[in-house]
Amino acid sequence: MKSPIRFYRLALVLMVDMETFRSMNADFNATEEQFQAFFEGLNAQAGSRQNQAVAIHSKMKALLTAEEWKQLNDAREDALQTVLKLL
Repeated sequence: MKSPIRFYRLALVLMVDMETFRSMNADFNATEEQFQAFFEGLNAQAGSRQNQAVAIHSKMKALLTAEEWKQLNDAREDALQTVLKLL
């Protein structure tokens, strides 16, 4: 059950980041350097998540056959269409 914990942790990080931004934005005395450091931190987090996603994608591709990859993609498309219909 590692994945739900990971998503929960990411949600908490997002909440903290949003609160940090709101707090800085409400602070008249917040400096440009503080905002710059905050956004540099966000960019570093995003880069790390992108690297993790590419690594996972590469591992999946190495483990699956072309037919399995197509089945996975078809399942993703079906799931997306189902969600879009619910909107």
